[in-house]
Amino acid sequence: YLCSNDNYVTIVTMKGDVQNKSTIRGTLKSAESELRKNNRFIRCHKCFIVNLDFVDKVTGHNQNMKIKLLSSGIEIPVSRSKAEVVARRTKKQ
Repeated sequence: YLCSNDNYVTIVTMKGDVQNKSTIRGTLKSAESELRKNNRFIRCHKCFIVNLDFVDKVTGHNQNMKIKLLSSGIEIPVSRSKAEVVARRTKKQ
């Protein structure tokens, strides 16, 4: 997944059980435009982009939806405005 912090984006990857983080200078919006070519990524919150291949399950409803990631168990929040799109895209898996 990708997480934004002002003008920096943290890219979190998993290799086996090891979590790797790298931070780049840029915005999540620019990262999102680069990732549009790959339909496996989805913007689920103003601060997060998630790779659908690593989604374990989606919990909650529109007001308290979260994406739980495989192996790490990290829960990523889903904004209310993105909840419908996230629900639709994760059901296709």
